Amino acid sequence: MIDRTRLGCSGARNRGAAVCTNRATIGREDLDDRVLGGLHDRLMHPELFAAFVEAGLLAGRQQGQRVTPQRS
Repeated sequence: MIDRTRLGCSGARNRGAAVCTNRATIGREDLDDRVLGGLHDRLMHPELFAAFVEAGLLAGRQQGQRVTPQRS
């Protein structure tokens, strides 16, 4: 973060072009909207969510079936 409302390369801002030439910044709210929008549009698709749940259930079942040696 380069200040409370914008994100960007702090190296470019604080140490100059010798460190980084990327002076691009993005507003924090804009970035939040983009990230959350992408998550909603891409990951919360019903078929993808169902596959995620199924994978989680399968992993849980596999962990439950593992036998671990007991110490005496």
